[in-house]
Amino acid sequence: ESDEFHAYYVNGSGVNSNPVISATGQFLTQTSGSGERIGHMKISPDGTKLAIANFASGVVELFDFDAETGIVSNPLVLTPGIVSQFPYGIAFSADSKKFYYGRKASNGAAPWVFINLTLTTLTRIASWIVKLSLRTLIPKRK
Repeated sequence: ESDEFHAYYVNGSGVNSNPVISATGQFLTQTSGSGERIGHMKISPDGTKLAIANFASGVVELFDFDAETGIVSNPLVLTPGIVSQFPYGIAFSADSKKFYYGRKASNGAAPWVFINLTLTTLTRIASWIVKLSLRTLIPKRK
């Protein structure tokens, strides 16, 4: 039950046991049996973004991540928290300019969502969220 991220510095000598703690984003609670701890977390390949998808709350969040300091900041909620739209799978493109998340709707059908991370403001990112079908992402075999 927290909004904290604990980042541990790792190098060739091992793991620093003193974490950098960032309290930011949605406060997640655990209600018995609700699955609120089920989800996914990833850091972008260039180390500048961190994303989480929380299954039970319906929330996908994107954060800035500083790989040098371990600080997580600037939360951006990408989903409205619609509980019947269970987000789970998330991915960044290899160049860290695109972000994708998938979800399972209560009726079983839900598209993947694409977000262009090169847009500079929250308003511009929110206005360009594109829903993709699985057929768009997987080419036909011949």
